[in-house]
Amino acid sequence: MEGSNDDIRPIPRNPLRFDLLPLCAAHVEARGGTLQDVDAQGDFLASLGQPLTRAVADSTLARGLRAEVMFAALVVSLGRITLIKQEDVGTAWTTRRELTVPDYPSCCRMAPCSWSR
Repeated sequence: MEGSNDDIRPIPRNPLRFDLLPLCAAHVEARGGTLQDVDAQGDFLASLGQPLTRAVADSTLARGLRAEVMFAALVVSLGRITLIKQEDVGTAWTTRRELTVPDYPSCCRMAPCSWSR
């Protein structure tokens, strides 16, 4: 039998390594630059201050993110989950305009993964 929910743990990841570069690339490309341009890198770093300050002060965003974390905790606490992953970050590509990406696709012992639909 698979492990119980007492065994469920986050898979370690390094967001500064894997999330920072795509964020910088999107910022630099939107301005017609390249990642190798040291000035563009400095511009990216300088651009973080105001959006970060606004995000930290945005109570609606904070409540929404908190609700997502509580949802994940609730799903795990139900005792059937084998995998749950946050999907709010990253680009999704589709030809189906009606398709939406769930906040937390999941795999359960009793049902197929929500990715398989």
